[in-house]
Amino acid sequence: MLGTRIAIPQQQEREASAQGLDGTHGQVRQQAPSSPIQELPAESRAHESSSNSDMCPPPFSTSKSPSMTAKEQVALADAEAIQLDAQRREAALVKYKKLREEFFPEVDDISGEELLEFVQKNAIGDSVILVDCRSEAERHVSVYKGAVTISEFEANIESFKEKLIVAYCAIGRRSGMFLKKLLEQYPGIKVRNHAGSVVDWAHVGGPFVDQTTGTPTNRVHPNGTWLPYLPMTRNLQVVS
Repeated sequence: MLGTRIAIPQQQEREASAQGLDGTHGQVRQQAPSSPIQELPAESRAHESSSNSDMCPPPFSTSKSPSMTAKEQVALADAEAIQLDAQRREAALVKYKKLREEFFPEVDDISGEELLEFVQKNAIGDSVILVDCRSEAERHVSVYKGAVTISEFEANIESFKEKLIVAYCAIGRRSGMFLKKLLEQYPGIKVRNHAGSVVDWAHVGGPFVDQTTGTPTNRVHPNGTWLPYLPMTRNLQVVS
C-alpha cells in the first residue's frame, strides 16, 4: 500500500471538468477542426498557445476535378484523408515530445504500435499494467481495454511494481507526470508513457471499451484541445 498517493496536480485533474462533461452525461458531436487550449494547466498554456498555430494539423479539403467520375472523387478523398491523418498524428506526437522535454524527460515512451502489440498478445494485466490517468468524466466515455485507474493501481502496487507499468491520458502529459512521481518513489521501477495517448491510440486502431461493461465502443473523449488531431478515417463518436 502507498503511504503517499501518487497524485496528479489538481490543475491537471480539473482539465476534463473544464470541458463541460459531468461524468454521467456527455454530448456526442462530430469532429470539427478547432484548437482551443483547454487541456493543459495554466503554467503550460503559454507554451501551448505559442506553438499551436504552426502545429495544428491542416483542415481537410479535396482537390477534385469537375472531370473526375464520382468513383474517382471518392478514391481521391479517401487518399487525402489518409494523408491528412498521418499529418495529424505527426503533429500530435510533436506536441507530446515538447511536453515530455519540458515536464518529464526522465520518463521513457512507448509507441501506439508497441502498446497495441501487448494488447494483442493478452499481456495487459499479466506482464504489463496499464494505468488510465484521466478524470472519471473522461473514463466514463471509454478506456483502453484492460486499463486500471490510479486508485486501483495504488491499492495493488506491491504486486504491480515488478511488472512493466504503462500509463496514458489524453495526449500524455498527465500520465507522464504520474510516472515521474512514481519513479521518484520507486527508483528503478519499469515504466513507459504512451506517447500521444488517447489521440495516438485512435490513430493506431487501438480498442476502446466501455469502462463498466468492457464492451467495445467507438466513443472517445479527446479533452477538447486534442480534437483536431483525431483521425478522420476511423468512425469515432467524439464526446466532450
